[in-house]
Amino acid sequence: LLHYPEAYARTFTFSTLIAANILLIYANRSQTRSVLATFFIYNPMLLMIIGSTLMFLCLTIYVPFLAKLFQFSALSLTHFLGSLGIGALSL
Repeated sequence: LLHYPEAYARTFTFSTLIAANILLIYANRSQTRSVLATFFIYNPMLLMIIGSTLMFLCLTIYVPFLAKLFQFSALSLTHFLGSLGIGALSL
């Protein structure tokens, strides 16, 4: 990210932190089960919260008014998925 503008790096970092926090929620769901096992525990409220979090993340990145408000820059699909992957690896 060294040759990208500051807003692009800020957006990448923010989406990575959001992904890490979502997976941290899954990690803290059970003290005895692994993170992978907690993915298969059905919880409709959790799915709504995670879905709305990802929706608002996409809105803040890709809606021009909100992106300007947060000083974000639109990420390419590759970088967006990469930021989510790095957030997952941070767990």
